[in-house]
Amino acid sequence: MSARTQPELPGLETAEKAGAETAPAEETPQARTARLAGQFLVHSYLYYRLGETVLADEEFDRLADELRGLLPEHPEAVEPHGAMLAQALGPEASGHQIREYPPPIITTALKLLYARSGEREGVDFQEFAERRGHRVISARDKD
Repeated sequence: MSARTQPELPGLETAEKAGAETAPAEETPQARTARLAGQFLVHSYLYYRLGETVLADEEFDRLADELRGLLPEHPEAVEPHGAMLAQALGPEASGHQIREYPPPIITTALKLLYARSGEREGVDFQEFAERRGHRVISARDKD
């Protein structure tokens, strides 16, 4: 995983939020757009880069359809990743075209996957991530 930092996509504060299947009460359209964008990117990364899935194909398709409808009305909600999403949400709604995922998306995807399967593997998060080709960078390592 790259040590470069990129702005985080709004609505991706926790892995639970990115993997959540239901919307929080009283969610604004902008917040919903940001949350769905985060979910789309996280689940795309899991599927197209790690070969893992925690979301049924039908649910992913519904998510992509809703996001495709919201994105033109609230493009500011997904910046700076709007161009990446617009390309990925083309006719096939596939994250396959995304060449480089932002580090916060990768981290969230790994945390979500770890929450779903890490305990069964009996390893800590660092080893879990390393088995999937990623290096965990601590705050000390950045200095």
